[in-house]
Amino acid sequence: TGEVDIAFNLAPDHVPVIRAAGHIAAIESAPFVASMGLFTVDFANKWGGKPPFADKRVRQAANYALNKDAMVGQLLGGLGKPASQPAVPTTFGYNSDLKPYPYDPEKAKRLLAEAGYPNGFDILMETSGVFGAAGDIFQVMASDLAKVGINVTINVMPFSERTKLFNGNSWKGDITSFTSFFSPPQDASIPFSVYGCDLPNTFTCIPKLTPLIKAQANEMDPEKRLEILKELMKLSNEEALALYLFEGFDITGVSKRIAGYKNWNKVIHY
Repeated sequence: TGEVDIAFNLAPDHVPVIRAAGHIAAIESAPFVASMGLFTVDFANKWGGKPPFADKRVRQAANYALNKDAMVGQLLGGLGKPASQPAVPTTFGYNSDLKPYPYDPEKAKRLLAEAGYPNGFDILMETSGVFGAAGDIFQVMASDLAKVGINVTINVMPFSERTKLFNGNSWKGDITSFTSFFSPPQDASIPFSVYGCDLPNTFTCIPKLTPLIKAQANEMDPEKRLEILKELMKLSNEEALALYLFEGFDITGVSKRIAGYKNWNKVIHY
């Protein structure tokens, strides 16, 4: 309608509407990974101290259960790319040798059975919509997980409420959206401000990662630190640190009356 100059965080299905009205829909790579944090901490004391995602096989099963290619192609208009690690190609420490988990629901079922969940289990997702098309993504993700026996109840809340749960360690659920924004430092260590066993508000503790997390934090030689981060990305993939969805991109609506628009590392010039 021409009432807005610049609109952020739009969904793929907004693109043709904006362009049909004569405005600009700018589609740009963004420094974040859309992912879901898998709780290895039993916050609500409902798993006897050992939640399902504390088991590597269960975390891997959840990743194998997701048809990420279909998710990206159908819900994101083919604009995104399935993620393989908690970093993007522009991030210092990204490991280009890693591949996303392929869609393999049968392998997911086998892993769940090996982990002691042949009939699956029920979980609660406490989350907020932190990226475009989040609602649709959550529904498709829950559908894919249900096909292998992981039944998800979704509770979407305002980001402020989710922040209270995080700061208070008062989660009732088992999984939440966690999107790592690498701007402005563009460093692959950013996600480990949450994913770390020594942190007061962690929801995912994988002890095997701790030595590499500490090593990258203390290494002052950039080349040596780069190799440590790449190894950390590799181990994060192997351990299925999170439920990786897709590498980030931004869709921004720009009014045709705006001149000189440029998005530089999530800083808007116009």
